[in-house]
Amino acid sequence: MAGAFASRGGQRGFILVATLAALVVLALLASAIALSVERARDDQAAADQAFQDALDAESTRATVLYLAATQRYTFGGLTVDDAVVLSDDERSALAEGEDIVSYAPTGTEIAMDGTPHQGLGRVWFSLQDDRGRLSINFVPRRLLSRWLEAQGAAPGTHGDLFARLLDYQDADDLVRLNGGESAEYLKLGQPPPPNRTLLTPLELRRVLGWNQALASLSDAELVQNFAISRAALVNVNTAPREVLATIPGWDAAVAERVHAMRRQRGPYASTLDVLAVAGVPPLDPDGLILFPGETASLSTWAPGGGRIQLEQWQLTPMEDGGRPWRTLYKLSLAQPEDPDELTARRPRAKVFTDATTPDP
Repeated sequence: MAGAFASRGGQRGFILVATLAALVVLALLASAIALSVERARDDQAAADQAFQDALDAESTRATVLYLAATQRYTFGGLTVDDAVVLSDDERSALAEGEDIVSYAPTGTEIAMDGTPHQGLGRVWFSLQDDRGRLSINFVPRRLLSRWLEAQGAAPGTHGDLFARLLDYQDADDLVRLNGGESAEYLKLGQPPPPNRTLLTPLELRRVLGWNQALASLSDAELVQNFAISRAALVNVNTAPREVLATIPGWDAAVAERVHAMRRQRGPYASTLDVLAVAGVPPLDPDGLILFPGETASLSTWAPGGGRIQLEQWQLTPMEDGGRPWRTLYKLSLAQPEDPDELTARRPRAKVFTDATTPDP
């Protein structure tokens, strides 16, 4: 009898252990399922947010380009309403029946110097006037040389870089001194030059020697400094410090001063204001301008995720068929890891009523 009771006790113990083991397995399985469901839910939420961001980015793009095609421009950038600021002389002339066109800043413009603005939803956007950048296809060599020197390129290498850039662009196969045509590219296993002007600023990395000279710059920084449009003037109201420092007669300190005062007081309304702040006259005052041109780039992105979508456009009000603008190129750029701007301005346009970020 004692053996029978012991056998039954052993069976009950085994069943208890088996039951506990089964419960542990079920608990682990339930935990794994819960974790899997949570991850799937998070993935779906991320996918939904990415879709919404893409939709808001496209809506922001359409809204900004609508404003670009329908609103006027001032020294401050793209206007968003019908506000006009007139001087006393302009008011008198207007009262006498004269037609007056004022470029004075109204204070409500969307800046065209790359400043982030709040778009629709979570999306931010920025506008960059091409006159605030160096035109890689047409920039005077002295400005480009000063920019290269600021990037650390030894002055003795500038001539070689210019020769290779011209060989990349011109229509013949004649090799300049220290330049490079198809044979030189093929020896290095690189595509031969297309013998045309560059189609995007990033194409500059394909020119012999230039990729090494630009190694310290990200694609976003390269696009911020260079354009492809036919522009030889520098817009003091939209140029970054690096471009302002290329103006002959100025240096990095002058550029910093001009840029800082622009950020503090707003856009310059006359070249006399610029010279008063700079303290040093440029060697070519006629090379400065205060008004944006007909080409600019629009960047849209959702902070903290995804990539920057950049579109280069040109206003075409006189084009056959009535198209208000045409796209020159589009780029997808990585967001900077530590952006200088942590906030975005809210445009005062009624079409951006969904923007929720307050003014800094």
